[in-house]
Amino acid sequence: MSRDNIILEVKHLTVGYSQKKPVVKDVSFLLKKGECLAIFGKLGSGKTTIAMAILGFIAPIYGMVLLNSINILKIRGRKRREIRRRIQPIFQDPFLSLHPMKRIKTVLEDSIERESGKSVKRYLNMVGLDASYMDRLPSQLSGGELQRVCIAKALCTNPEVLILDEPFTAQDHVTKVKLAVLLRDLKNKYNLSYLLITHDIFTVSFLSDRVLLLDQGKVTGTMTAGEFREKYIAEL
Repeated sequence: MSRDNIILEVKHLTVGYSQKKPVVKDVSFLLKKGECLAIFGKLGSGKTTIAMAILGFIAPIYGMVLLNSINILKIRGRKRREIRRRIQPIFQDPFLSLHPMKRIKTVLEDSIERESGKSVKRYLNMVGLDASYMDRLPSQLSGGELQRVCIAKALCTNPEVLILDEPFTAQDHVTKVKLAVLLRDLKNKYNLSYLLITHDIFTVSFLSDRVLLLDQGKVTGTMTAGEFREKYIAEL
């Protein structure tokens, strides 16, 4: 694979709660600018553990995570916080991702810091929501609307990588398709880079450019999205 436009590189990542029994074992991969790389595997295969290590929520036993060739696992303090703004997660349950007592305008303003309410409207519009949502609380929104707010919140930091951790699991089928279309369109329009964590065949088939296969914490193969669709959709 060409190394042109590499934005994220994970090298020999090993993660676990004991060195004798690592959950993730010597995982390496590259993510290009404007690409969606899916990490596909069964529940419990170690997919989310990889995401948590990249985000800095779990300390790996061994390995490196390079963002624009900088090993972010070695960065501490204020610079570490700045790096975290460059890699934004979107988790599966939006109800747990937003403060229940903060109005949507405040949620977004907290992410874009000193920018104006007009910018909040712009980010809402990017995800298909109008200005009427600004004064609502999370409890006043549907699950799909909340996930759109979470996407807008992630975009507010102008991230270089979005980590999508089972982003549609909590949604019904119709909402899932609409959110998938939104994420695809945002990626294409703004040249976004996605690391997609999922066990869902539809999500991989619709969003990904390449697929990393994971089983019991180990990479078992890689394929293009076309190869994935040919193999896995034929098995449905």
